[in-house]
Amino acid sequence: MNIECNRRQPEPLQLADLRSDLIRQEETVIFALIERAQHKQNLSNYTLCEEIGSCSKLDYFLTETEKLHSRFRRYDMLEEPFTNPKLLPAPLFTEVDDTPQRIVPNTINANTRLKSFYIKNVIPLVCPAGEDKSSASLGASVVRDVTALQAMSRRIHYGKMVAEAKFQAHRELYSELIRQQDADGLMDLLTDSAVEEKLLRRVREKARAYGRDIQTGSVEADECASLKVDPDTVVLAYRDLMIPLTKEVQVAYLLRRLDSVVIAVTTGWARVAAVEYTMGQPLNSSPKATGHALRPQLKVHDSVKCVFDDVASSAVSFGVVPLDSSITGVDIQTLGALIDSHRPSGANLVVCDQITLQPSYTVISLPKSGRPVPLTKASTVITTSLTSKYCRAQISEVPGIKLQLSDTYFEAVEKLIEIVEEDPKAVAVIPTPYLYEMMENYDKDFKSINIPNSELDQVKLQ
Repeated sequence: MNIECNRRQPEPLQLADLRSDLIRQEETVIFALIERAQHKQNLSNYTLCEEIGSCSKLDYFLTETEKLHSRFRRYDMLEEPFTNPKLLPAPLFTEVDDTPQRIVPNTINANTRLKSFYIKNVIPLVCPAGEDKSSASLGASVVRDVTALQAMSRRIHYGKMVAEAKFQAHRELYSELIRQQDADGLMDLLTDSAVEEKLLRRVREKARAYGRDIQTGSVEADECASLKVDPDTVVLAYRDLMIPLTKEVQVAYLLRRLDSVVIAVTTGWARVAAVEYTMGQPLNSSPKATGHALRPQLKVHDSVKCVFDDVASSAVSFGVVPLDSSITGVDIQTLGALIDSHRPSGANLVVCDQITLQPSYTVISLPKSGRPVPLTKASTVITTSLTSKYCRAQISEVPGIKLQLSDTYFEAVEKLIEIVEEDPKAVAVIPTPYLYEMMENYDKDFKSINIPNSELDQVKLQ
């Protein structure tokens, strides 16, 4: 089932309307770097923490901070980026803001690259080497890290707003380059060296002014006073990180501007339905293999409520959720969320379309020839005991096939990757929804063939 929300159209964006926000964000970034510079590098905060067990102190604090901010709907605004959408909880408040989004829905997010560059390049520039002695100081520096990263991230991703304003001002010029998927042409069009140099000069002067103490009884800074941060290091952070990454985000946004389709989905069959609905055909190979430029961007959620929240806030083009199953009947989560959306404070979401799927298994392979290996030509088939007994029986009846069982579907795919060099006709059999997760988790050019359940004598998926 596809759900959508009708909103009033936003006012046209103009660069002049964004300028004050951009300048204020410069100051926020500079102040954040000045604060971080008061601590040593504290590189231990960026390595695996034994007390936490699964991540570094920085990653833990950043994730928990984003969870809290998500509760208060910070990320309903498309210019507010987050690090890991799979870890964000649903908002505490159900009231829906009908303010129109100023940019088109998108999933462009440069936070992973930002964090890596920040740790490897910015921290050594602005902070003295070594470790703070007390755990309190180490903790305080992590807080400063998160403040700096969020400020830099907002400024970088605010570039989408600038790109949208430029697109609206010169629609035909940008549209032609977008249709040609000319990334270099868009980069040239976005680049204004004179403006960038002016920005760097302004950043240097602000860092010099804000990084020096004002002496008591004087309105002017003491020129001899030591600076809290070297202005040149702030300029380098802007020149080598902020400006290039902002322009990359802008180009990525513009390349999808004319065909931007972002769909919120739940895990499982709704994800399959979203791709088939937008592409008009099942996904039988990886995006890398097809090279299709217009494949929809998916925001995958664990709950139906999160999908409804995304649609209500216009963070996506529409949502796809399960409605009815021949096995489990009407989906109670979807029915409840739809009813809630029509309460007095709801967003009045509507069902705009339906798609019927036939449950299926997928045979995935990693052939050297580039063509998928059909089940009848496979030498080894790896699957799990979760696969229906009938399906496993049918596989076993194919002449010459060796059947191997793993505990999970992920282990089955990992086994395929492990043996494919020696056994190029090996395949793995998994339920179709798992195909998308395999594509995301393994950097492999999987080829796939769907086998509908109707071809397995209408056996229900287990």
